[in-house]
This record gives sequence, structure tokens and C-alpha cells, in this order.
Amino acid sequence: MNKTEFYDILSTRFYGNCNHEWAELILKHDLIAEAIDIALLKTGVQPFRAAYSLETAFFKDSSVFAPYYTRFLKDYTTISNESVMRHYGKIVYHIIDRELCVIDNALLDKIAVISCGRAVESDYKIAVKVWAMYILSIIHNKIPWTAEYLPDIIETLNTNPSPGIISCLKKVRNKMK
Repeated sequence: MNKTEFYDILSTRFYGNCNHEWAELILKHDLIAEAIDIALLKTGVQPFRAAYSLETAFFKDSSVFAPYYTRFLKDYTTISNESVMRHYGKIVYHIIDRELCVIDNALLDKIAVISCGRAVESDYKIAVKVWAMYILSIIHNKIPWTAEYLPDIIETLNTNPSPGIISCLKKVRNKMK
């Protein structure tokens, strides 16, 4: 299977647990690079579906993603598709939290800047904000300036928070202790 064939499969009707089937295709046919390329496209439903499938595949077997850990971290800082941000945020959080690769300070700083922006952007959906906050909660000790901004970000998010944000902020506060 190649990138075009996988793209065509992602273009079909979304159903039940198709992301699990697509994740299996990614793993079976070694389509990680191809799925990443699709996830980074600017338009269509395919980027979201590719990112969703990548996330599912990542949690089925994160070890096969090892050659791509740094690419996920770098791509996280450039994504413009909000639906893709959510899935990449979850993957990036786990790469950083599990210390799956060595991350240079310049890249970690970029991730922090992007995460701060995503956390407070009023137009973003809750899931994007939540994963941005989770990322900040694990890097605040590594990138010192984030510790200064986190209380302000938390205060901003605590204004008329949704139940999802309330839960997130509780977890973030606990991680920061």
C-alpha cells in the first residue's frame, strides 16, 4: 500500500471504529511517514483522519514510531489544522512525558511557546487547550519561563471554565506540585 492508496481509504465514509482499521494499516504497511504527510495537509477531512489514525497506531505500538518522535515534536509547532492539533498534542505529551527521545532546548522552547498560545486561544476547542496545558505541566521545570506564565494561563482558563477545563486545571495543578 502506498500514500495515494491510504489517502483514498481516508477519503471514504467515516464509520464506527475505522480509525482502528486505519491504524492497523499504518502499522501493517509501515505508512507512518505517509500518514504524517497526509496529516499535515491544509484541507480536507484526510488530515484529521490521518492524525486520528496515527494517534491510535501510536498507542498500539509507540516503539515503531521511534524514528519519528522528533518529527512529531517539530511538526507540532507548525500545525494549523485544529483537529490535527488535538491528536498531535496527545502524542507529543506522551513523547515528552515518557522521555522517549532527547529534545534539545530550542525545540522544547518552541513547543512551550506554541502550547501557551494554544492554551489561551479562545477559538480553539477544549481538547486542543487541554493537551497544550498537559504539555506545559510536564515541561514547566525544563523551560523556566513557562513556570512564570502558567499561573496567568490557569487564571485565564479558570474564567467560566467548562467541565473539561476544570478537570484539566486540577490535573495540571497536581502535576506542578
